[in-house]
Amino acid sequence: MLTKTRLVPTVKGDAFTWELGLRTRNDHGPDKLADGSKARLSAVAAIGSDGGTSPGRWTNTSITSRRRDRPARRQSTHSRSLHTRARHAQQATTVQQVLDAPGGVPPGLPSLDLNRPGGIREKLRQWQETEGKQIEHTFEPKLAVEETIKDEFSNITRIGDAIENDSTGREEDDELQSMGEFARSATEDLDVQATDPRAFSMGDLVELFSMGSEKESTIAVYVRTLAQGRAQFYTMQGRWVILPSSVAQYTIPGWVSRKAVAPLLKYLPDVVTSEEIEALKQQSFSEDLSVPRHIAAPLINRMVEFHNQSLDVYRKHAPALDNAHNILAHETDLRYGSLDSAANVLLQKSDDRHSLATLFTVRKALLHAGFAFGFHMRSHRTTQYLQIRSKAQVRMVEEVRGWLRAWQDDLAITSTTSEGGPERKPGHRTSGEAKRVHSFVKKCRELVIKSRETRDVTAFGNIGPSKVKIELTPTQDSINIIKGTEFNSDDKKLVQFIEAWACNDMFAGLPRLSALPPLIMQATGLYDDIGGGKSTGFQFLQEIGLLLPFENRVRFDEHLLLPTSQHSRPLQYLMSSLMDMESKPDFEDSMKHLRHDWGSLPVYCIDGASAHEIDDGLSVERANSADSASPEWWAHIHIANPTAYLPRDHPMSKMARHMGESVYMPERAYMMLPRWATQGHFSLAPNRPCLTFSARLNGRGEIIEQKIRSGLIRNVTRLTPSEVTQIVGLNRDQGEEVVLTVGGTPPPAPERISPVSNMKPQDVENLKALQILAERRATFRNAAGGLFFNVQKPEVAVWQSYNKTGLGWDHPYRNGSRIVHGDPIIQATTSPLRNWFSAAQNTSADILVREMMLLACEISTAWCAERQIPTIYRGSVAKADLMPAEEFYETTVAPAMALNDGQMPLHIALDYLRHVGSIVLTTKPLKHRLLGLNYYGKVTSPLRRYGDMILHWQIEAALREEARTDTSLVTTDRNASRSFLPFSESVLKTIILGLQPRESLVSRAKASAEQFWINMLLFRAHHYGETELPQTLRCYVPQAGWAGFSMTVVAEELNLDFKMARPERGSVVVMVGDVWECRLLRMTKLSPKGHERHDLLFETAKKSALGLKKSFSQQDLMSLWDITDAAQLMIAVQELIQHSLLRTLRADRILYWSPRPWEVASALSNFDNDERLIYEAVENAEATGIWIKRLKQNTGVAPQNVPKIVKKLESSRLIKNIKSVKSIAQKTYICFHIEPADDVTGGSFFDAGDLDESLVEELSNLIVFHVRGQSWVDVKRKSRREAPIDVDEEEGEERSGQKRRAGSGDIEDAAPKKRRRSEPEVTQVAYPAGSRGYPTAESIHNFVTNSNAIRPTKAASLTVQEVQGILKVLVWDGKLEKVGAGYRTCLGVSYKVPGSYDFDDREGEVGNGLTEAPCGRCPVFDLCAEGGPVNAGNCVYFDQWLKA
Repeated sequence: MLTKTRLVPTVKGDAFTWELGLRTRNDHGPDKLADGSKARLSAVAAIGSDGGTSPGRWTNTSITSRRRDRPARRQSTHSRSLHTRARHAQQATTVQQVLDAPGGVPPGLPSLDLNRPGGIREKLRQWQETEGKQIEHTFEPKLAVEETIKDEFSNITRIGDAIENDSTGREEDDELQSMGEFARSATEDLDVQATDPRAFSMGDLVELFSMGSEKESTIAVYVRTLAQGRAQFYTMQGRWVILPSSVAQYTIPGWVSRKAVAPLLKYLPDVVTSEEIEALKQQSFSEDLSVPRHIAAPLINRMVEFHNQSLDVYRKHAPALDNAHNILAHETDLRYGSLDSAANVLLQKSDDRHSLATLFTVRKALLHAGFAFGFHMRSHRTTQYLQIRSKAQVRMVEEVRGWLRAWQDDLAITSTTSEGGPERKPGHRTSGEAKRVHSFVKKCRELVIKSRETRDVTAFGNIGPSKVKIELTPTQDSINIIKGTEFNSDDKKLVQFIEAWACNDMFAGLPRLSALPPLIMQATGLYDDIGGGKSTGFQFLQEIGLLLPFENRVRFDEHLLLPTSQHSRPLQYLMSSLMDMESKPDFEDSMKHLRHDWGSLPVYCIDGASAHEIDDGLSVERANSADSASPEWWAHIHIANPTAYLPRDHPMSKMARHMGESVYMPERAYMMLPRWATQGHFSLAPNRPCLTFSARLNGRGEIIEQKIRSGLIRNVTRLTPSEVTQIVGLNRDQGEEVVLTVGGTPPPAPERISPVSNMKPQDVENLKALQILAERRATFRNAAGGLFFNVQKPEVAVWQSYNKTGLGWDHPYRNGSRIVHGDPIIQATTSPLRNWFSAAQNTSADILVREMMLLACEISTAWCAERQIPTIYRGSVAKADLMPAEEFYETTVAPAMALNDGQMPLHIALDYLRHVGSIVLTTKPLKHRLLGLNYYGKVTSPLRRYGDMILHWQIEAALREEARTDTSLVTTDRNASRSFLPFSESVLKTIILGLQPRESLVSRAKASAEQFWINMLLFRAHHYGETELPQTLRCYVPQAGWAGFSMTVVAEELNLDFKMARPERGSVVVMVGDVWECRLLRMTKLSPKGHERHDLLFETAKKSALGLKKSFSQQDLMSLWDITDAAQLMIAVQELIQHSLLRTLRADRILYWSPRPWEVASALSNFDNDERLIYEAVENAEATGIWIKRLKQNTGVAPQNVPKIVKKLESSRLIKNIKSVKSIAQKTYICFHIEPADDVTGGSFFDAGDLDESLVEELSNLIVFHVRGQSWVDVKRKSRREAPIDVDEEEGEERSGQKRRAGSGDIEDAAPKKRRRSEPEVTQVAYPAGSRGYPTAESIHNFVTNSNAIRPTKAASLTVQEVQGILKVLVWDGKLEKVGAGYRTCLGVSYKVPGSYDFDDREGEVGNGLTEAPCGRCPVFDLCAEGGPVNAGNCVYFDQWLKA
């Protein structure tokens, strides 16, 4: 059965993937795959680093047949305060009282058993059982909104409120990404995803804080690790919390013993799943889940004591700590340092060892400095390294921040008139700072508009390809750049400010700074429909010309710190000096006297045809006679030897240490060592030096003897893997390659003369012998518990020029516009997904190189271990929260292989890899379980990895020492002197702390770069039709677990990652090992006819009485679009639905459709599942809106994620918050383009949820005035002879014909008076009986709305029904009376002429002399000033008062 599905891009942060949406309806039976489970798990990488955005959406149908290969599966479920608070001291006092009490129990406390029989908790539980369930479906959930936080839970008022963090799920994401990087690595590179060597241990002191807020950090003790990357901590406030372990950015290992923490375990919940945490929340309402005070008191006291020690350190060194940046920073250059070194400088105690409280205080002070210091969130806890940004950069940020504040103030003062023009307060002048920003915004708007003439704006964080196409030819690049110079020095600072935010993520954890750049984009008026995140900021920088339209944002990572990234001037100087060395290299071979000349021995260098640096070569020799019963061979692995020429303090060595390793990206290669040096001096070639690792192997692949020698190779042959396969006669069935290309035809590969035809029989025999030895070594490793697998890695190439791959070297352009015509050619070459662990993969010649490289690694570390030489060893350690690997193999892997013809299913193998353990770097040998080797360290790539260089330096020093002493260094004495080595064990431990995170960072960067270009290819193929994409995809599920409403799957045909949406209905369960077959329906850009139909529908809805709330039936659409065929109508409707421009409604089993604005449709294509669910829930609420509590209940989105999504939608102007008169305290949301219903807002008489009393009063008076004029006839009365009588109520005296003299004194002290007005000169006479000319509700409404007496906006919204309501009130008040269908005023009713102000009409009011004068009641008193627009000289109110 076919069912509709969708394939849409998903944006999360800056990363994007492609998503498969499933809408399955029936169950599917399992079916075993013929060749085992086929899949690849890859890291979800980014088109941008906030990762980027996804370019597009597909629509597909899913064949709801599912095949499983799952024979056995284990069930598994900017500134921060440095000062203390009063409650800390109070807590310490309470704790001390607890400790001082006998037995640790406070005096006067008879029992701590709050759950005793008959107690209040028991009664609460009984009530819950009998009454709680009855109201469960009637009332709202009992969990308060403010208590809902991201996947974290504490037993009382939530510590999460103080630590609200943006890293929830980071542990799971890291593991998935690591597995993806693992999948794309060569076997010898598998340990780059090594875990933190400082894993948590019970009793570690940690600091918990959030990068997303500026709240006070919290001290806690680590208790234990739970599942899904969560850990349990116990805080200084006496609360236990469950948080992602990544929120602990600072650790003091072994702060207290396990014995001190163990008593708490009895009272702490051991929860794993989100469901268990939710159940625990409900339980907390009726039970006390906290640890008893007398149990936790000792631990809390220790933490409070530590906190107080920290405060003492701060008070003592406050001047230095508060001025840390000025002391540590360089004027213009970025600096790096450790926490220890910073403490040495700040506290001037370099000879003393700092206390733990001192280091903690110093770190907190640096964190308090905000932007001045940078921390890498993934590695800081391990390395304690920090970036010290230059004083100039900090001043620039503060300067621009001041400009933006002045600009915001200027915008606040500047209002907009109804005609749209600016209107300022009298006397206001725009400051110079604000003018800078105004000018910059104007320039940027012009540049963006200019950019959009040639490139489309998208909602995916990246602009579209150029509309000007340039063909790549031998004489012409595919790109042409036109530059402008519109920016001055102030503009450049503003550009750098935005660049620091969007490209380099320097404002992470500083919300006050992060909030400023989006305001600039918003001020242009060109990004209202897209949003204001960092991905949009990156797109903004592309449109103004700072960045190329196809720039890979990974290169701008400030922690990656590539030499060309312009983050560090010293690094740029170092790079320049290395390039200057090319003309006069100062290389001297330190191993020249020890080199062995290999003479004519054939050396085979097997690598890709495009490889430029050749690290390794292979040779083989018979070790005994050919007719021996037990044949043996010498296998020689020759490795390039740059370290013999480069001392550890050489400038190239310094660059290598900084880089860690070369960073290869499809567009550029960032070399650890200069290419001129590697290609011209160190890469393997005839007559080049090498370091040779030799092993004597028997027929079973066991090492009998091993040697390491410095050598010189002469006879070198380069071969590709495919040529080796051809020579040795192996059958390679890897399936047909899939090649996807956009942008044109790539240039042909350089011609290469293959040496295969010239190979001698001896060469063929040598290669076959190497192949056999490699297979025997693989079997030997497997027997030792190692795994063999062959990973297929998609290859991505990019062309800008005809003669070479990659893009030209480019830097951010800050001088003005940069229009780029044309785009690079992108080509991805992949192959169908196959099981990595299949035995059929062993036939590939790739095993030859892989096994020989592993052999060299084993030889090098075993050789060092025999000589007690400290170096960088790599091995595996078991994960404490997982089943031992041996047990998992027996219970899960072995049964799965038995049911799968001896093959290990891929998803089972991936799970097994997790149980094998994490890889760590040490200075002592450690078994590598994954590889099945007792000794392992990287040694085969010294041209591109610094860790390999270290091992070479150590080995070379040992070889020289053995030659000098003519004595072997082999010993069992672990304390033997090794002073001749360039690196001591303590130095190596320090290097390891930084090297391991660096290797992981580089690995992530390379994987992200490849994924970026794959996504760019799909973006251009899908949205702009630059190539055909497969119509059918079979998607494999490699790992369990939903990330929200989607999970990662792998398309077997493309070997690429997609996101598969959670089924929305039915009982379908997606399980590991499933294969879902999907049919893709190609969707192109909206057709011109589609544009026309949507615009017509949208305008029709806007003009209707319902506005955009109007929906259209099938007949309405056919009539409006002039379509007579229902099938044709469905095609038209489907096109608009696919672009999210139309939504479907159902009423009484009849379908209706309602149009969406373009900006909403554009944003929806950029939503993930959670965001779409929230928006659609608000959209379905239509004009009545929906409470945020209902959103949490009804959408299925995790409650802790709802506020963040709502905030994002609100900032993107997709929804808005309104006040409902029905419940003013409750937050209600409605679509931004929809006007709320009157019963929600209260109609015209309410403003922002509050009754507009002045409007009601004004409207009532206006109606009385109007009705009075049409109710009575005024007849002049005869005048009376007597003069009016004034009454002095204070004296109670009457005087005829004279006035009482005013008493002397201050006007404010004068007594209040009342004055009787003269009798009127007219009288009211009624109209004749039966008159029907009295005003009706409709005529009164017409009069009111057409008058200028009330605000135009109110007049426009006022309805007849609302006027009718006012008339009823006036009737009840005795001011009007109903006469037929009309109204007339009651006799003698008073009113005020609209627009007039009678200062004498104050009967009944109490005042004084000041209020008697017009100044005391003047409505424009604040504007009255000498020479101002209102002054005493031209006051009209004085004239009225004097004449009264």
